[in-house]
Amino acid sequence: MAWGSAGSGHAQAAYAVVRRAARELVDGRTYGALAGGLDYGELDALSAHGR
Repeated sequence: MAWGSAGSGHAQAAYAVVRRAARELVDGRTYGALAGGLDYGELDALSAHGR
């Protein structure tokens, strides 16, 4: 599989998740949108993989 540029797509997807979580917190005062999020250990492992 060849790797190509995703451009700003990953950032835009992340911003959409943040917006959805913020709306849920403000409108419904719940944290359900955060379910299944990555913890710091998982994020560190992902970033270390590329080094």
